[in-house]
Amino acid sequence: MALLYEKKGKIAYFTLNRPEAFNSLDPDTLKEFHDALLDFRDDSELWVGIVTGAGNRAFCAGADLTKTIPLMMDPNKTPPWRTPSNIMRGLQLFKPLIAAINGMA
Repeated sequence: MALLYEKKGKIAYFTLNRPEAFNSLDPDTLKEFHDALLDFRDDSELWVGIVTGAGNRAFCAGADLTKTIPLMMDPNKTPPWRTPSNIMRGLQLFKPLIAAINGMA
């Protein structure tokens, strides 16, 4: 799994789990993260979310361009995530989301 999503009490934990790629966001991770955020938003038992990166080298290096650019350049391919440029686009989230940054960001 490129994203680990755990619920403990009132807290949701989102862990970007691609340490070999500095936790960069590829299309699959973006979709997993977006889906997890929807679940977090809709779960009334969760009050706060914490986002972090696996390992200690990087929190998140940003977009994984080696996997994202080919999808963006091919008009015949539909990206596998619902929000092509931003995982938060169209998402109304009224709960705090905290970044626990470890390593490079």
